[in-house]
Parts: sequence; structure tokens; C-alpha cells
Amino acid sequence: MEKERNRVKFYSKNDMASGLQLKETEKVLNSYSEENHYSINDYIEFYEINIYFENDLFLLSWAENEKENYKSKALILLEATKQFWLNNIENENIVSLFEEVDYGFYDSFWLLTNKFNVYKKIDKQTFEEITKNNRFGVRPLLKQQNIVNFFSQKIRAYFIDNTASAEILLSFYEEAERREKEPLYFPNSLNDSDKENLILDYINYSDVNLNYIKLIVNSKTIKLSNKTKLLAKKKAKQLNDEALKDGNVLSQGVGVSISKDQKEPSNISFDKENRRLIYTYSEDYLNATKSFIGIYKNFNHLFNFINFQGCIDLVYKER
Repeated sequence: MEKERNRVKFYSKNDMASGLQLKETEKVLNSYSEENHYSINDYIEFYEINIYFENDLFLLSWAENEKENYKSKALILLEATKQFWLNNIENENIVSLFEEVDYGFYDSFWLLTNKFNVYKKIDKQTFEEITKNNRFGVRPLLKQQNIVNFFSQKIRAYFIDNTASAEILLSFYEEAERREKEPLYFPNSLNDSDKENLILDYINYSDVNLNYIKLIVNSKTIKLSNKTKLLAKKKAKQLNDEALKDGNVLSQGVGVSISKDQKEPSNISFDKENRRLIYTYSEDYLNATKSFIGIYKNFNHLFNFINFQGCIDLVYKER
């Protein structure tokens, strides 16, 4: 399959880009042949295509016989994906395959690895190697409870060794729910003491975010001692004082940058010195999503410029 093509990805049943995705689906289904060589991203895409059909999403231009034909073909592709996972992914090659996965496909990579029980082939040393890979992000993995339970100690070690991972805990347990949260599963071995120590480390973290410090101060779900909350309260005061050290005028701003090294498609950080919210985007990810569909999806899911009606609010209005 061609490498530069923007791949089919299912986001939600109400995604306004589903029509564009289904047109791409049509191309994939029509070009499929058992004689072709397919990559791990192709097999993940086959799975994504099936989700559209499972949700009864089809192009209006398809006749009933075309729908049935495409549904049947999609099931063949799904079986091919299953066989690839069962027969081609081994402990010896999973690290190299992991590095080939498109950034937008890591959720499905772990989902399929869980679905077909392939994680049981992976030894602890190899799994640890994956967690240290610069393309690894723990959040997609935390959606798969069986894998989290299977590698509980290794995932616990990842949290302990990565201070910034405290933000995932705080976001999941302490942030106000503005929308329905996607379930995440944390290792049972990560006990209350581990969580508190991780949060203590985060309070003294060089890249600490004031918003998360405030979540610590007001924590209701994560069990934290009064001493830890007091330290967080002092840290919040320190950060606020630093922001106000030049006078009573509070300056703030927003910065945007593109990173050559960033592994995640997007990242948000806070520049304490300049009181700026910094949005950083991965150059590799943006370069891989330059098609019309890819740009639309980035405006929708990456930049959040598009509302639930598929419209953009950033328009000029004459006064």
C-alpha cells in the first residue's frame, strides 16, 4: 500500500469527516488483493474500516448490494488483520513493528494486541524496551485493562520513573468532567503511597504546570496527606508570586511551535517565566497528514477549531 496516503481512522459515529473517510474506505476495499504486501498500518486500517460498518456508516451513494459486498470484503480484511497479529507479531519483532505504527494508530495497536491476546507473547524485558521507546505514550496503553494487569509492575515502574505521568493521574481522577471520560486503567501495583510519592516529585518537577498543582491542592479522589496538599499550596503560591514579581500587572499569552523531536501529535505546556500556554505539534505527524482529509481531521481533533456541527468559528465578521 502507498505510504503517503492519509489512512482511514474511526473517531466517532458523529464525526463530520465520516463521508470523506468512507470514500477512502472504498478505495482500500476495491484495491485489496491477497497477493499484495501489507504493512502493520494497513492491517490496523482494515480494523478501522470495520468499525465504520459496525456502526452502520455507509456512503449514501452505495446501493444495497454494494453495501453487502463491502461489508463482506471488510470482514475478510479483518480476518487478515487477526491472522497478522496472531502469526506475525512475536516477542522478537514487536519493538520494530511498534516503531512502524503511525502516530494516530497507537490506540488501535494496543487494542488489537489486547483483543488477540498477543501481549502474552511479550516478555517483561521487551515490554520495558517498548516503554522506553521515544514513540511510546502511556495513555493509549492504559485503555487496555488486560495488558495493564499483565504488565502491572512494569507500568508501575514507568509511572515512578516519569514524573510528568502524574498529570495523567491528576487529569483522570481530579479534573472536572466537561465531557464523558474515556476509561483508563491504572496498574493495581501502583498503590496510594506510589501515587503520593509521584505527586510529591511532580510538585518539585522542573516543568510543573500550575493547573495540575491546583488539582493537587483540591484533590478529592487521590488519597493525599495534608502535608502533600500544603506543599502543593505553597508551590501554587510560589508560581503565582513568580508570575507577579514584576508588578501587579499579570501578563499572559499563548505560543505555538512545531517540534522535530516530539513523539505525541500535540502537547500543551506552561511557560512559567513568560506566563504563556505553549502548544507544540509534532512535525513528523503533521507531515504525515497533509492530504485534504488529514488536514480536516487535524483542524477537528488536533487543533479543535471545528465545532460539533462541522463548522469553524474563526471567521471574520464586519462590525
